[in-house]
Amino acid sequence: MVKKSFQFVFGLLIILSLFSIILFFLFQASIWLKENNNIAIPIITAVIGLIGVMWTQWQSKSRDIAESHRSSKIETYSLFFDIIEKFQREGRKNQEIDVLSDEELQAKFEKLNRGFILWGSDEVIQAWLTFRKNSTEQASSEYTLAKIDNVYRAIRKDLGHKDRKLKSLDLIRMSLSNPDEI
Repeated sequence: MVKKSFQFVFGLLIILSLFSIILFFLFQASIWLKENNNIAIPIITAVIGLIGVMWTQWQSKSRDIAESHRSSKIETYSLFFDIIEKFQREGRKNQEIDVLSDEELQAKFEKLNRGFILWGSDEVIQAWLTFRKNSTEQASSEYTLAKIDNVYRAIRKDLGHKDRKLKSLDLIRMSLSNPDEI
């Protein structure tokens, strides 16, 4: 408790010191600006332009990185949908899938986990972990569907969708023969 209080006070002192230094330099700069008006305006314009160029470059680089990762994300997320659709098909046939003995399905899960680790956003990974944790427990099917819906939403958000108008379980309802059967 004492250590946290010390850290808080120390952090507050650092912030106040930095704020004081910034105010001092701003005050000095305002005096200098009044005295050197002809030089100050081009310098301020150049600094603002430089900041604008740096911001644009940073955004462009971020967009390029996100775009280069997009195809890998889509491949991983498509694998997730393939696995879920397999479980849905078998569920419609009233057949259970023995995940432990199905080597092909185990390989898909391994590839999916690797893909989520490499390409999934934080939200996708958290939704996936919550789904997996709850799928090992004996949860109701509607609860399990809600967790799958959370993974769907996290995936869509990671790919840039807003989903503001979608209600809970709307994404699940799309794959049901009767959307009202939930």
